[in-house]
Amino acid sequence: MKVRIKSLTFGTLAAALVAVVTGCLPFPLGDPAKSQVDPKLAGFWMNTADDEREIVALFPFDEHTYVVEDLKAKKEDNKWQPQGPPGVYKGWLTTINNVRFITLEPLHQRLPGVSSEKAYPTMRLTVDGNAIIARPVNGDADQIKAVKSAAELQTVITKELNNPDIYSGEGTKFTRLDPDVDSENVQLIFKQ
Repeated sequence: MKVRIKSLTFGTLAAALVAVVTGCLPFPLGDPAKSQVDPKLAGFWMNTADDEREIVALFPFDEHTYVVEDLKAKKEDNKWQPQGPPGVYKGWLTTINNVRFITLEPLHQRLPGVSSEKAYPTMRLTVDGNAIIARPVNGDADQIKAVKSAAELQTVITKELNNPDIYSGEGTKFTRLDPDVDSENVQLIFKQ
């Protein structure tokens, strides 16, 4: 079953940090219990494209994981308006050969009665000054489609780390928002 969900392309932070990602990973990359939160990533991030914005919030949940919210907004009547409720995820970092990834687990997957098939949007993160580029790992890549476990997924990504075929596109750039200066954008997350 192919799953299409809105995810962080940052991140794909989460971002993605967010776009519609086709072919999310069937297994999580890394172990959230062994991950460590990077306090420099905590906060609000935004991608702007013409009349659309994507705002991602990374809230440290504990020393290992984040709660990630991803919201799309569009300009309507000269004001930015949320386009539906935000996506909510558990997120954690995994580093492979000095390359950092963020894996997202959509929290709705934890509810009873949800399909047993899981999807984990995962993005390669590159820090660029006061911005992060999130490049989604492509779950439809031939090398990844055949994996049968989380351990096998990590082995394949380690081997193919610099192969552009395992990523979707060039990535999405998110810039850090200052809540004092960019309060209008930050408040969009809390309007829901």
